[in-house]
Amino acid sequence: MKNFSKQVLFILILALVISRSQAQTIPTIGTTAGSFVLFTNAGALTNVGASKVTGNIGTNAGAYSGFNPTILFGESEVANGVSAAAVPEVSAAYDSFNAITCTSTLTSPLGAGQILSPGVYCLGGETALTGDLILDAALDPNAIFIIKINGALSTAGLSNIVLINGAQVSNVYWQIGGAFTTGASSSFLGTVVAAGAIEFLEASIFQGKALTTAGAITLHNNIVNTDETPLPVTLTKFNVEKVEDKFVSVAWSTVSEENSERFEVERSATGKEWNSIGTLAAKGESSVLTNYVFTDQNALAGVNYYRLKMIDKDQTFAYSRIRSIELKPLISFVMYPNPTVSSVTIRVDNIEQIKRIQLIDFSGRSVYDMQKLDFLSLDSYIDMKNYPSGPYVARITGLNGVISMMRVVKL
Repeated sequence: MKNFSKQVLFILILALVISRSQAQTIPTIGTTAGSFVLFTNAGALTNVGASKVTGNIGTNAGAYSGFNPTILFGESEVANGVSAAAVPEVSAAYDSFNAITCTSTLTSPLGAGQILSPGVYCLGGETALTGDLILDAALDPNAIFIIKINGALSTAGLSNIVLINGAQVSNVYWQIGGAFTTGASSSFLGTVVAAGAIEFLEASIFQGKALTTAGAITLHNNIVNTDETPLPVTLTKFNVEKVEDKFVSVAWSTVSEENSERFEVERSATGKEWNSIGTLAAKGESSVLTNYVFTDQNALAGVNYYRLKMIDKDQTFAYSRIRSIELKPLISFVMYPNPTVSSVTIRVDNIEQIKRIQLIDFSGRSVYDMQKLDFLSLDSYIDMKNYPSGPYVARITGLNGVISMMRVVKL
């Protein structure tokens, strides 16, 4: 009986330790602070232009302007009892990140198609974000992403935080040890707790919470939503298929649409740099199965990556998962040796039919670009001795405009 009691006691203690350990992996956001979509302990709260803010906003010490009833769909708390109660909670929220141990170290800059798995990430100084930063939950809806930046964070225009495979806005946390600025027409999401001014530049979109221990919060024609704002579309299927090895059929289905405006089909040759290739109007309001099909008649030879951008009527949006498909090259060529340690040779059926050869690294930057000049043959040998190790994409453009691609690895 004593042994049984000891076992029960051990299990209870172990459960308590695990519970405390798990609790410490998530920053502490107090009830009052957590009720705000935008809040500063001390600083002006200003909107310029026709923004749309859904959720409560506030400042405990600072000017307040620009948030009329057509801008703010929530409550404002300015230098009152509610804002005073939020101040220590915002400070405690910022400090609570410090008790969370880093599992990975990031390098600057962030983005450019970078994919992060669930975990706690740290970066030792200020940084910037360009292109897409992709958070992959690996089909775990409870996956947590914590990113701790010991300095300011600024995002480039048109940059995005992309959630895939079940990642949730409410499970993304950012500690920013300085100012936080989003670039024009960019999108950002998660719970941000900063230690400096927050500014959303022209037409950028934010979903989540943005709190700061000190500094002004400024908006410029932005859309700001809480992390509880429902997505406009419930997507049940998203597939891509080849059509006669020339075209790609992009098909998807929804079972629920609310205030949805349109779908934009985006394509990439690398999975990092994306371009919109077509738009289909959404149903707007629907609770039945609805099927959509878009045909890419200008698909690239080689691997094509596709994703959907699902856009609401207020211009908030979400991305689908990424799908890929490979089409046979219309230009017949081989590259050898592949992988390579020093150089690669490109052999084409007819080199005279080739207009341009490019080599692109996985940040989307062209590191080699040779174009045919009048009456000159095109060099098919690429010296890669001084190139960093890693994957590259060879992009071959024919005189007829047909583009073929092939992956090559530098060891």
